[in-house]
Amino acid sequence: MPEARPEVATPEALANGRLDSWKEIAAYLKHDVRTVQRWEETEGLPVYRHPGKQRGTVHAYKPELDAWQKRAGSRLERPARRGWLFVGRRHWLAALAASVAVLAGLGLYRVVRRDIRIDTGQPTQSQIAAFRMASGLVSPDGNWLAYRDAETAHLWIRDLQSGRSRILAPQWTDWSLAWSRDSRRLAFVTLGDSPHRLETIDVRTGAVTVVAKGAPPASVPRPHGWSPDGTRLLATVNLSDRPAEVQMAWISLKDEKLTPVSTVPGPRQGPPSAPPTTPDPQLSPDGRLVAYTSRGDIHLIPADGGGQPIRLTEHRDREWNPVWSPDGRSVLFVRRRSNENSSLWAVAINPQTGAPKGEAFFVAPLGHQTSALRPSVSPRGDLFLSRDRGTAQVFLLEVDPKSGLPRGSPKSGFPAGSGAGGWSPDGSKLYYRNWAVGGAVGGDPNAFVERDIKTGQDRLFQIPAAPPALRSGYLLNFRPGRPWILHADFRGHAVYRYDTRTQQPETLLRTDEELQGGISLSPDEMRLAFATVAEGRQTYTLRLFRLSDRTVMTLASSRLAPQAEWSPDSRTLAYTDANCLMVVPAGGGTPKELVCATPSKLPQPGTFPGTLVNFLWWNAINPTWSPDGRRIAWTVNVPENNRVELWIVDYATGKRQVAWAGETDYYTVPRGPLWSPDGTRIAFSLNTYPKDQIWVLRNLPLSGPPR
Repeated sequence: MPEARPEVATPEALANGRLDSWKEIAAYLKHDVRTVQRWEETEGLPVYRHPGKQRGTVHAYKPELDAWQKRAGSRLERPARRGWLFVGRRHWLAALAASVAVLAGLGLYRVVRRDIRIDTGQPTQSQIAAFRMASGLVSPDGNWLAYRDAETAHLWIRDLQSGRSRILAPQWTDWSLAWSRDSRRLAFVTLGDSPHRLETIDVRTGAVTVVAKGAPPASVPRPHGWSPDGTRLLATVNLSDRPAEVQMAWISLKDEKLTPVSTVPGPRQGPPSAPPTTPDPQLSPDGRLVAYTSRGDIHLIPADGGGQPIRLTEHRDREWNPVWSPDGRSVLFVRRRSNENSSLWAVAINPQTGAPKGEAFFVAPLGHQTSALRPSVSPRGDLFLSRDRGTAQVFLLEVDPKSGLPRGSPKSGFPAGSGAGGWSPDGSKLYYRNWAVGGAVGGDPNAFVERDIKTGQDRLFQIPAAPPALRSGYLLNFRPGRPWILHADFRGHAVYRYDTRTQQPETLLRTDEELQGGISLSPDEMRLAFATVAEGRQTYTLRLFRLSDRTVMTLASSRLAPQAEWSPDSRTLAYTDANCLMVVPAGGGTPKELVCATPSKLPQPGTFPGTLVNFLWWNAINPTWSPDGRRIAWTVNVPENNRVELWIVDYATGKRQVAWAGETDYYTVPRGPLWSPDGTRIAFSLNTYPKDQIWVLRNLPLSGPPR
């Protein structure tokens, strides 16, 4: 039976049960500080770091600790399961130990220390490492982790037993990695210097072999797997003459000969939170079949390229990361519904023909799974994946509505895992999401928490549920007091408006190009601003859609996804282009640069062929207008100075004032300032993305649904 979904605490309970130090947390759990710190690393103890404070400053919430302790149960009290297995009475164990010592002394018995794995038949999970990486892959034997360093993109290898790491390739490398079946060789791609190179390296000796070379835009084949005999690599190849397609092919390690397997639709640009949609082909254990992703579903095809693809799944949810079970009789994959956590599913197949045997079945919840580590299964059925426990917290800054100057420092008082959503029309209440009750971490996507600013009291606020056809989309532009809700279907290239009074959805927009974030309806409800990106293009386009005559006009282009916000009079749009705050007339005209932040290092043209890399969170986030339209609030992340700043920019002059600045780290991201309707407060949140946590899941029901 799969592990139950974690219990959650109400916002009221979270707010009233906060513990503000390791000492308080240890006292509450009735253990010493070292023990609870170890539990955070190995058992997922829900502890949060304070944004902008020193590294050792933490806090936790009693209801979350209670729920965690109940889930962990007696496992916390068991001795470490290494070395001797202590069972029975003390005198029996002492006698046994003495006997073994005598036999060992006579040379008749050798004591071997080894890990003891007790198979309970139930899925279990444990954290085995935690550090920052850009991408990674665990070796088939489960002993090594190959990964790209998050700062330099150099290739490293980590011994998962000892925790020691060493560098393999001190060059800028691509995200694609492929281990040989014997875990001795690793295939990867080096970037930076032209031409790019597909290489293999012996992880024991460091010997490197160049397999193929190529220059942008076609670049070189990206490795995804090895043939059973170790003579060929299964790879994907970008087609320079067909940028919308990707070819899966075999490449010979001997003569670079390419043997096509199939051609599938290429990567499609989606919102920043969308999972990857690359084919990601994975070879079956016997080398006869290839599982891959195409347009959000899992498919199979013969590895020799003969025969037609077999569709294993057909679902509105996104499905990706196919993984074979060790016996090749089922294909596992990750599934995620919009606004929910990821989960692991599987479908049983006929290993000879690839035909599915019944419907896909649920295997285990994955929590907040990240794309840093590609899921993989060891020969004994252990699943390796990465997670994070990103935290967010809402802050309120009081400002003078006339001058825009701050009155004091920002104050929080909001529970961890919170993100600002919107103000009530009179500014007396702030609506925010909390990860424990909805939206961001798999709860109800229509659930908000309403905070009374004067009293500080919280209550659950439920948005009317949209019809099932819209629930697979993304909730946009939640504004309390309005009778409608915007939804975006990024997969279907459409934007809908759902009227909560008539309970009828209305299609506002459909486009052939890929929709991006920053979709917003003007205050007069006559125009819709949105951003698109065409297949194979390296720039985003900010567009305007008129609801009256259903015409579309182009307003501006941007290197990064523009997060457009309307002025109160619906006449101007403010947006971010790279590191600059821009404004453009809604009726058309030349965009104007108001102010720029310190530029972050952006990719050079052609560095990432066929893809757009969203560096928006590295620098500046979407702006918001003051109620009188005279100023724009803008949050800026300055990674080289370890600072996050809130700017108040004068719309007429472009002069900026730093309303607040806080010390932070490289992975803390400011999110959307929201100006209250009376102009006296600005709400914003800080999202912290910590180290990627490497987890291993054992005893998974890989052969069929758990009974």
